[in-house]
Amino acid sequence: MIINIVILNLIFASFLRPEMLIQDTYYPSGTKEADKVYPSDRPAKQYPLLNLDVTSYDAEFNKIEPGMYSVEYSSEFNMLFISDRQRIIKSPVFQVIKLSQKVNIPSAKVAFTKDKKVFIIYKNGNLEVQSFLYLPEAVLDNN
Repeated sequence: MIINIVILNLIFASFLRPEMLIQDTYYPSGTKEADKVYPSDRPAKQYPLLNLDVTSYDAEFNKIEPGMYSVEYSSEFNMLFISDRQRIIKSPVFQVIKLSQKVNIPSAKVAFTKDKKVFIIYKNGNLEVQSFLYLPEAVLDNN
């Protein structure tokens, strides 16, 4: 009798919230550290992902396709390194701001597009780094 009640409760719970039964594989969004596709993938807690949704070009006019890229700031070179696991793209930094409060979760996002550039804001630790990539129109104007 008790086993039947437990089984009925589990079945009923699975209709209301199916993730309750499979808590090991359920998570609301994003990827877990264990879900790395390649051994060389960097942990998202230290190297945030940039979702680039437009085709753009770096300072050396190398084409960058839309996609997900890991981002890291190098104070030594004053560059933002954007990587897609196969190559490293260098984005020039035009402003570094020391924040009064430490950022707990690093982030990188496309802030806006203006003057034929894609502006990127990267936050990690107590730094905010502002960088940019070129839109295709800027490359066509240079030729």
